[in-house]
Order: sequence, then structure tokens, then C-alpha cells
Amino acid sequence: IIASASYYFAVKLGPISLVQASENIQMIFVFLLALLFTRVYPYIMKEKFDIRSLIQKILGMILIIMGVLVTQLL
Repeated sequence: IIASASYYFAVKLGPISLVQASENIQMIFVFLLALLFTRVYPYIMKEKFDIRSLIQKILGMILIIMGVLVTQLL
């Protein structure tokens, strides 16, 4: 409920393209929080962070960011 209200409030305040772009980069924050919580609280949350999975996750984020940038520039 809070996320929906925040989204509509942001749309009301600013351009929709900027709101949509900020929504698309939320996966970066999720990745960083997962990394943090896995390191700080390993008994609560386990996320696979070997080199192969890290490369896949980072490449995925790069592709998403590139897609967001392309849609914002066109």
C-alpha cells in the first residue's frame, strides 16, 4: 500500500519518465541490501554470492540499466 501511494505521489510531482526510470533501478538496491544482510545476518538470509552468480547478477543489472538509458534517450 505504501509503495503504491509513493508511486502515485511521485508521478504527481514529477515527470513520469523519471519516476519510471527510478523504479527500474530498484533491483540495484535490492542486490545491495541482499549482499549486506547476507554478510551481517547470515543465519537469517542466505544469498548465493560466488563469483559466477555475482557476474550474472552484475551483467543483468548492467543490461537493465542500459535498457533504461536507451528508453530515456529515445
